[in-house]
Amino acid sequence: MTSLLENENNQNGMKQNSFSVFQWNQLCSIYTDNFVKVNPQCLNWEFRKERIKEILNSASSDIYCLEEVDQYEFFNELFSEKGFNVIYEKKKTKNSPQGILVAVNKEKFDILESNIVY
Repeated sequence: MTSLLENENNQNGMKQNSFSVFQWNQLCSIYTDNFVKVNPQCLNWEFRKERIKEILNSASSDIYCLEEVDQYEFFNELFSEKGFNVIYEKKKTKNSPQGILVAVNKEKFDILESNIVY
């Protein structure tokens, strides 16, 4: 068996069997009031979503794990356009608008099964 670190580099200089993971708490909109020293415009979803889109589009990860996702449609569209399968699970807490999202590069991975553990 060959470890990931022993594989030859591909054309991009990456190990052929390696992958990258991007993990991020994207801040659920209901918590933005807690940041009293931040310019309110910067906490507005219409402003934030453009910055978030820039960050996620500039990242070149194979798997994205996002916490506090309350704008599922936005993230689903963004990752689907990038060629990712998306798994989303809304938090089971009463009246919580947020959940977790995992996006997986379709070219590298097949999702065979998913289990949400709380």
